[in-house]
Amino acid sequence: MTGQPPRKRRGRNIGETSLVPVDRPVKQRAVFKPARAAYMHPVLRFFKAHWKQILIVLLLAGGFFVHRLLGWDKFLDFAYVSAQRTALRDYVESHYWVSVAAFIALYMTTALFVPGAIVLNMAGGFLFGVLPTALYVNAGATFGSFLALLVSRHMLGTWMQERYAEQLRPLNRALERHGISYLLAVRIIPVLPFFTVNYLVGLTRIPLITFLWTTSLGMFPGSLVYAYAGLQLGSINRPEDMLSPSILAVLALLGLFTLLPPIFNFLRRLRGKR
Repeated sequence: MTGQPPRKRRGRNIGETSLVPVDRPVKQRAVFKPARAAYMHPVLRFFKAHWKQILIVLLLAGGFFVHRLLGWDKFLDFAYVSAQRTALRDYVESHYWVSVAAFIALYMTTALFVPGAIVLNMAGGFLFGVLPTALYVNAGATFGSFLALLVSRHMLGTWMQERYAEQLRPLNRALERHGISYLLAVRIIPVLPFFTVNYLVGLTRIPLITFLWTTSLGMFPGSLVYAYAGLQLGSINRPEDMLSPSILAVLALLGLFTLLPPIFNFLRRLRGKR
C-alpha cells in the first residue's frame, strides 16, 4: 500500500535496525613477541646436551664404588678364594640360591669394569660344580656384556661411526664378512680382558643379536674348562697351575678353528693377486 511508511527490518540484536548504524569496537589481535632466550652458563649447556652420557658414567662409577664398598673384589683374588675355600663352600651349601645370585651379579661386574673373570670362573667350579658354573657364567657374562655394549655404543660408538665413516668403512666391511669368527675367537681365547672386548665391540656396527649369541656360545667352552680346572682349587698355589699345557692347547685349537673362514678368504685373495 502506498500511503504507509517503509517497515523497518530488525537486525540480529534486539532493537537494532538496518536504518540505524551501530558502531562496534574492533578487536585487535594480540601480537606475541618471542621471548628472548635466557642466558645459560656453558657448563650448564654442556650438562644439558650430554646428560645421558654423564648419567651413564655416574652409574658406572657408583657401581664400582658399591663393588669396592661391599668387598666383592676380594672374591676375584685367587689367594683369598683359595684360603677361604672351606668357608665359602659351607656358605654355598647353606645359602645356595643366594650364592648363585651373588655369583652371577659378581660375574656381571667383570663384564663391565672389573678384571678377574677367570679366577671367578675357577672358584665357581670348586663351589658349584662344572656344568652349573658354566651356566651361571654364561648368564652373567651375556647380560653384563649386553650392558657394556649399550654403554659403549651410546656414549661413543654411534658418534665415532658418523664422524669417521670413511676411515672405518674397510673395518666395517671386514666385520660384516667375518665378525662372527672374530667374536668367537676372542671369547674362546682370552687374549684381552673380558670387559675390554665388550667396549671395543660397542664401537663397531656389529648387530646386538650377533654379539649376544657369539658371547654366549664362545664363553661356554672356556667356562667349562676353567670350571673343571677349579676343582683342583685346594691343591694348587697359583691360577696358572690349573691350566695344563693340554688344556691351553685345546682352547687354542678351538680359537683357531673359529678363525678358519677369514684365513681361507685371505689365502684365496692372495692366490687371486698372483
